[in-house]
Amino acid sequence: MKRDNNLETLSWEHHDGLVVAYRVEKGLGNGTHPKIMVEYLLHIWDHVLQHHFWQEEQTIKPHLQHTKDGEKLINQMLEEHTTFKNMIEKLYHKDGDQRTILSEFAQRLNRHIRFEERQLFPIAEEIIPNDKMIQIGKFLHEQHRPGNKERDPKFWKD
Repeated sequence: MKRDNNLETLSWEHHDGLVVAYRVEKGLGNGTHPKIMVEYLLHIWDHVLQHHFWQEEQTIKPHLQHTKDGEKLINQMLEEHTTFKNMIEKLYHKDGDQRTILSEFAQRLNRHIRFEERQLFPIAEEIIPNDKMIQIGKFLHEQHRPGNKERDPKFWKD
């Protein structure tokens, strides 16, 4: 499905998110020490994911939260964003088994991205008026942060 150009930066960032999930899963599978993966994921959270979630909440939420078709999807998006934040807090504070949290985070991130791409964004494209979508697109293109490559320990290749 072709994504509306005004939402394309979110989809680009979703691709980067799927790569993050893949890398964490590969690292877990090859026995990488959790500390390395936690440092990687916390860096991605601080430099990419938090900002991405904020963009979605600033742009899509206001237009869908009070609509018949969008309210349930927005609530799911927000609940999942909160779950990720709580999981990151556990990693920051070393609260719980890090390998388990990393695994759950990667699986949830994969599902969350697919939910947004397959369910949330198509409804947004359908409901949000074109003039508002253009404003959203301008904002998102200005706010876009390409995948962060500064922290790239390549643990998934071991």
